[in-house]
Amino acid sequence: MCWPNNQNGKGHNVFPFIGGDGKYYIIASDTRPGDIFQAASLDGPWTQLGTLSSSGNFGQTANICIMYRPDGRYMAVPRSGVIALSNNNVLGTYVVQGTSAYSQAGVPSGNLEDPVVWYSGGLYHIVVNKWDTRKAYHITSTDGITGWKLSPGLAYDPTANFIRYTDGTVNHWNKLERFNVYMENDHVVAGIVAAIDVAKDADLGNDQHGSKVIIIPFDGAALDGESEPTITPTPGPTPVPLQDPVWSGGPYSLNGTTDYVDLPDGLTNDLNDFSIACWVNLSSLDTWSRIFDFGGDTNIFMMLTPASGNTGYPYFCITLTGNDGEQGLNGNSALPTGSWQHIAVTGSGDTGILYINTQETDRNTGMTIHPADMGNTVNNYIGRSQWTNDPYLNGEVNEFVVYNRAISAQEVAALGSVSPGETPVPSPDPTPAGTLGDVNDDGSIDIVDALLIAQYYVGLDPANFVPGNADTNCDGNIDIVDALLVAQYYVGLLSQFC
Repeated sequence: MCWPNNQNGKGHNVFPFIGGDGKYYIIASDTRPGDIFQAASLDGPWTQLGTLSSSGNFGQTANICIMYRPDGRYMAVPRSGVIALSNNNVLGTYVVQGTSAYSQAGVPSGNLEDPVVWYSGGLYHIVVNKWDTRKAYHITSTDGITGWKLSPGLAYDPTANFIRYTDGTVNHWNKLERFNVYMENDHVVAGIVAAIDVAKDADLGNDQHGSKVIIIPFDGAALDGESEPTITPTPGPTPVPLQDPVWSGGPYSLNGTTDYVDLPDGLTNDLNDFSIACWVNLSSLDTWSRIFDFGGDTNIFMMLTPASGNTGYPYFCITLTGNDGEQGLNGNSALPTGSWQHIAVTGSGDTGILYINTQETDRNTGMTIHPADMGNTVNNYIGRSQWTNDPYLNGEVNEFVVYNRAISAQEVAALGSVSPGETPVPSPDPTPAGTLGDVNDDGSIDIVDALLIAQYYVGLDPANFVPGNADTNCDGNIDIVDALLVAQYYVGLLSQFC
């Protein structure tokens, strides 16, 4: 024990740190109201220095972590997530600086505990654990007070395959908590975490279970945007997105009660621009059922439902912060049952498009969250929601494809041209009229079509406009470039599009 003769060694939620004087400190909270001990060496002896004092809405004296900042001030972060600073005195008074760092960053609220704070790579970092979902979140700030931002994905997740031993064995602990970092040369080189293989209340005396402290090597230099040693990369060709889907599958027959498909973990890791398309034949239209739902939990996911509970129409969304942070696309009518319907979602940059039966039904130019931002997704479902209370999909799914690029409207039309089980009907020889570039479908491609595309791009609603004919450079967007290409085609500078 560090202090066996002080309240018989009483302590809980202890947090060690190094002060500005180079001495070692430990703060004990919860069972002790922020008692701070000091020692010149980790071997002790430890003496009680005093008790932390604070002003403002500090919250409970629980789960308190402290760091000595580069600017010479001490910084305390309790369970509430507020930032409190003390000038040159480890005991305080710590003055609360504003709102919780968690709320600033948009961390899912409720049941947050065990924050740890450190400084590296020019940023202040906090990792905080959400005990009810067993997920942890990483947030950063340039000044450690304001502007906290939520990092993509999760800081750690006991269901992910990251606790891997040198022989290849992977451990999935039931719960990880009390995370801390060990630093050398101003970088994190290891994470330290308490692990248990069962729920806490299932860990009984003299049984086969138990908690452990595990140390996980970590590349903090990479986290901080540095490489050691620095290597200048050799210029190479620009990567070309895959033309074939990164995943394809089906048919899947789902009974609406227990059936679903679990796709590989990490399917979305490399999806910045993306497309997901499939055929769906619904046996029943059930509110908030899922055609697909990729994510890690009820806070981080991207999903497509055939029937939103708000409208009854199809709805796609992606979020890193639960329902309140959704960025979405909406259908404009209810899907029928008993027949095949084709649905596709594409994302190019910050523009998302929803197609139903090859027709664009919604476009959102503010979709700043991309699938890769979700981190290593482990719940990649067809026919099932992240929420256990949502109904399973009742129907069939076929020709389910995932691309790492935004496919064009013409490619969507090709995917949706023949429903499963049908025999394609030969088309007449294609001609420019009435197809790509002919956005008013009048049989000719002329300057009127260019003007209509320009009107659509600035938000007008031109009459007789066919969006599927407007993406003339096949980049997944309808913009002024498409209008210019039509004008060039009209004056003879282009002989074909795409």
